This record gives sequence, structure tokens and C-alpha cells, in this order.
Amino acid sequence: MQDKKCSKCKKMFPASCFNKDARRPSGYRSTCRDCGRLNSAKWKARKTNSDEPLQLIQTMLERERYVALNPNLKWCHKGQHFVERINFSKWSKSGDGLQPKCKTCAKNFDIANAESIKASRKQYRVKNSQRISQAQKEHYKTHKAEYNKRNSDYAKRNKSKMKQMYQNYYINNKDRLKRKSNRYYHENKDRMMATQRAYYKANPERYKVHSNNRRKILNEALGKYTYKQWQDKIEYFGFRCYLCNESLKGKTIHIEHRKPISRGGSNWIANIAPACKKCNLSKSTKTEKEFREWKLTIGL
Repeated sequence: MQDKKCSKCKKMFPASCFNKDARRPSGYRSTCRDCGRLNSAKWKARKTNSDEPLQLIQTMLERERYVALNPNLKWCHKGQHFVERINFSKWSKSGDGLQPKCKTCAKNFDIANAESIKASRKQYRVKNSQRISQAQKEHYKTHKAEYNKRNSDYAKRNKSKMKQMYQNYYINNKDRLKRKSNRYYHENKDRMMATQRAYYKANPERYKVHSNNRRKILNEALGKYTYKQWQDKIEYFGFRCYLCNESLKGKTIHIEHRKPISRGGSNWIANIAPACKKCNLSKSTKTEKEFREWKLTIGL
């Protein structure tokens, strides 16, 4: 059916302007939607003894007729004015796919009720935390490639901003990040060592530069000692690591500088002590006091 005549206003309208009714031969009601609204409003006005329902319907119909003549406009229910459709946010749940209030009115409403909106959203998040978390995880899995691309593009556009943000985060959380890194290293030591060996094998020139720099530091350090002094020092500590007291018999004994050379320590025998491989590598550039405090923080 292309067009149909309304039995109330006697005008011709497309079939889409009539509500469906399976009991009628044509499959549609005899009155158009506008006349049906007016009839309902008149019935409500008689029942409530008020003209307000009728006035509301008449005003609504006038707006709809105006919009029909100006399809680029839409009525803002908040500000009670006509606004161009491009000034409305999208909303899939509405019939026309747009919000009932324009962006300007929505923004003014949010500013005026910021505290109550914030409290309401917080209460909703607390009440539905598990459901929200699950929905976010599922959405991330479904759109993982889009998230990665968006984050990558943002990082490229804001390199200096991202760098400053990471630096500030590291400064504010330096101790916690160090503890986390050290704990991870000890829990995954074999894998980390294998990764380091593979890196040195793939980058021999970098490893050579590192070794040369270390050798230069040792050569420039003050002091020297003899082999006999070193053996006497080992015997003095009872063939045990001076840091963890582990027996060094039958193991590789590392020469440990109690005060690191990189921090002003000397190469005199007074600054030398025997250590196991684990303690020597873990201590790195820490002092003896810093190393013992560090072991306590990571639970070793």
C-alpha cells in the first residue's frame, strides 16, 4: 500500500504514517498517528479535567511539522529550541539515532550538576564493578588491534609528552619499581641469563665496548694487591662469601670491591673481599650497606 486516507482529518498519507492493526483488512488503523495522538490527548484531558495533555500533543505536532519542512533541524528537549542536527551527539537507542538534548545544553547540565553526576557514576561503578571489568576485558579482546594502533599513533604524535610522563612516573615510584624489577629477576633468573647471553652473542661489539670501559676503570683505580694477599683474604673469611656466608670451596670465587670503584672505591686489598657469583653480580654498583638493605626489601 502506497497511500492511505485518514478517516479523521480526511488527508492522504503514506502507509508509514499509520499504526499497524492486524484486525483490519488493510493491516493499518483508519486514523493517522497524529490524529490518534490528538484523540488520546482529548480522552486524557476529559478524564483529568485538564487541557494540559491536549496542549502538549498539539505543541508536539507543530514541532514535527516544522521539522518535516526543515529536515536539518531537531528539537532540543532540554533547551526547548530548534538546533541543527549536527549539534546533537549520537545515541543508538533513540529512533533518529541522536540524543534528545543538544551538545551545548548537555554540557551546561553536566557543569551545573558535576558533583551529583560524579557521585552517581562512582556509586554505579562500585555496584557493578565485576560486570564492568568483564565487559572491558571482552571489549579489549575484540578490539585489541584497534587499541594498539590508537596507542601507537598517540605515542608517535606525543613523544616528548610521553617521555616526560614516564620520567615523572619513574621518579615518583623509583623504589617500588626497583624492588619489582629485582624480584622479577630472581624469580626468572635462568631465563634472564639466557636472554643476556643471547644478546651478547648477537651484539659482540657492544659487549667489547662494555668490557673495555670496565677494564679502563679498574686500570685507573688507585691501589694494587698481590696473589698472596688475595689468598690470605680468602683464608681470613674462612673460604666463605663475605656477603651471604656461603661456602666457596670448589666454586668460582669472585673478587668483590666492597666500595665500588665506580663510586670512588680503591683497588687496595683493604677494599677487596671474596664473594660468590650470585652476590657479586647482584651487588653491582651498590655499597655493602645498600646491598644488605636491598636483600631485605626483596625478601632474600
